[in-house]
Amino acid sequence: MQTDWFETSDGARLRYQRWPLVGGAPALLLPGRGEPTDKYDEVAAALHDRGFAVWALNWRGQGGSTPVGRRPRRGYIRTFERYVQDLDAFATHLSLDRPVVFAHSMGAHIALRSAHDHPGRFGALVLSAPMLGITLPAPLPLVRIGAELLVAFGQGERFVPGSSEAAGRVFEGNALTQDRDRFERYLALLDAQPDLITGGATIAWLRAALNSLALVCAPGFAERIQTPCVLVAPALDSLVPPAAIRAFAARLPRGTFVQIPNARHELFQERDVVRAALWRQIDAFLAARRSGKRALPDISGA
Repeated sequence: MQTDWFETSDGARLRYQRWPLVGGAPALLLPGRGEPTDKYDEVAAALHDRGFAVWALNWRGQGGSTPVGRRPRRGYIRTFERYVQDLDAFATHLSLDRPVVFAHSMGAHIALRSAHDHPGRFGALVLSAPMLGITLPAPLPLVRIGAELLVAFGQGERFVPGSSEAAGRVFEGNALTQDRDRFERYLALLDAQPDLITGGATIAWLRAALNSLALVCAPGFAERIQTPCVLVAPALDSLVPPAAIRAFAARLPRGTFVQIPNARHELFQERDVVRAALWRQIDAFLAARRSGKRALPDISGA
């Protein structure tokens, strides 16, 4: 694994990691909100084993990239357009030939926006728990109005209720994974490299996410994405509703929906039995793509 940085047009320095492989097929690895790419070493190794050379991007405000906002350990962004622009800049910087994208949650959401805006840029999308909805504590209209008002009154850097700078450090009852070893290994990584820490989501991030979801889920958006996609939903996901992922996949011209049972949000960080099921579905999708099939059948009960 090698680490490098590149600079965007607005002067941000974005950190990325690469796992070279001579003659390997190009792959982009895009993490979720708050995650550093360092967390994805197992994923990169699995992709290496499958013949991929891997490049992984740390979004601005996380993973050692340029901080955003006045408090760098908060998950803050004003608009998801900035993330989309950063992915555009990364793709331009690398100049890869139709890479396959492996992306999780927020990263998967941004990948879909990029695929929509740039047909033919990616060879395929493999999306883990793509953020195509957010489980909210109140009706969406009320949450949207509340977030808009708080941002308008200068409270955008406040944490969303229930979140904090130290969020996500207790294994019991966590929404992300049932694998204690991987959970604790990630905490050890953050303790050893505190510059990689991004705390909980802010009101501004939530507002930006809801605005971007309104765009992505609008009629006609999914229907214009021609890139082959597999969207994998964890059945026990309490953060992104699996039904929202299924509904979006059904609108994609070349989309496949898969649901993994007994799995929480972070599929790539789950128990070995869950990860094995995930990789079986990914391998089946990649094999179908190589053979020229337009899509796999819906195998959501697998």
